[in-house]
Amino acid sequence: MNQDNHSKREEQRFPAYPRWILGATAILGLVALRYFLSPNSDPLATQDLETPVATLPQIVNAIAAGEVKTLAICGDLVIATKLDGSTLSARKESTLSAIEILQILGAPPEALAHLPMVVEEEVKANSKSTSLIPVLTLLAVLTGVTLIPFLLFRQSQRLAS
Repeated sequence: MNQDNHSKREEQRFPAYPRWILGATAILGLVALRYFLSPNSDPLATQDLETPVATLPQIVNAIAAGEVKTLAICGDLVIATKLDGSTLSARKESTLSAIEILQILGAPPEALAHLPMVVEEEVKANSKSTSLIPVLTLLAVLTGVTLIPFLLFRQSQRLAS
């Protein structure tokens, strides 16, 4: 009889979740983790997907041919907008400026002097503070989704007793 009371107290102290709650929480967690950590949520990654990747010599050739309308530099990314509206993008060395690299590769100084350039501030998408926000949000949501049914189940057990 003593052992029977002990097992009832254990059941009341640690109620078992129905399997569907655990399964739904696991699926929700995996979907949220996939969404928050996917590279498509990175603003620079979406820009790279929209812009055809080229090499710096291809951009220099387009500048020399007079096909480039504007040149945008965003960190190590050089984006050339052509007269027809299409864009080319290429990565440059981080230790040299974009103008130095284009001159080294043979871009005419006259073309560079008359080419409108826009220097954009680099967005650090992989900084620790930026990448922690989605993870902390995910943990808070999963904790809430797990804790609320637990507390409701526990409260219903107390009312039934």
